[in-house]
Amino acid sequence: MKKIALCWLTLTTALGGCSATSGPTFSAYSVNVPGQEKTYRVDCGGIFESSKTCMKVAQRICGDQPVRVVESVDKIHTDGADSDPRTITFQCGAATATAALGAVSESAANAVPSSLEFNGEANFMTDRANLAPAGIAKLSALLAATKDTTFANVTVNGYTDSRGTRAHNMDLSQRRADTVLNYLKDHGMKSATYTAHGFGTDNPAASNATPEGRAKNRRVTIVLR
Repeated sequence: MKKIALCWLTLTTALGGCSATSGPTFSAYSVNVPGQEKTYRVDCGGIFESSKTCMKVAQRICGDQPVRVVESVDKIHTDGADSDPRTITFQCGAATATAALGAVSESAANAVPSSLEFNGEANFMTDRANLAPAGIAKLSALLAATKDTTFANVTVNGYTDSRGTRAHNMDLSQRRADTVLNYLKDHGMKSATYTAHGFGTDNPAASNATPEGRAKNRRVTIVLR
């Protein structure tokens, strides 16, 4: 399997791998990310490969700590092959507020985050509204960063890519928005009003003509006012 380092990663230590002619294969590495905590990468392949294979390996590496997905890559064959390598880059342990929220407003050094956007691919179960561990970690970090704040309104907007029917996409985006909003309410976020919208394929963030663009369009945004 050809190993390709992402532009912002430096591969360092191979953690191991396994292979079988009729089973899954994987290669695991520790990687150096400038300015970031210890990070790992798993490449999965084989007849029975899936994103679940990668996640199982990641969970073994993290042990008792939660797996926090930094990036996931699902390569797509153009020759009709059924299986395809998957790659996830991840860290172990609960996310800090800074790591989970990413860039926040620079208007003040201690400003409360005003918005959060996260990718549906890594933060929800595939084609479902159930939060994945990475999504729970990010929402928990947001709650920790805003625990002393009462907002006028919390708005959650859900979006999908262009694949599937409009009815399916509207339903999925609404259920994902509802899931996020309910998690925030149930875990103590304080606001005068709460709103959840599912927009389906409307307002795309990128072109739906490429896998990368579709990945950007599968998202949920949280706006705090």
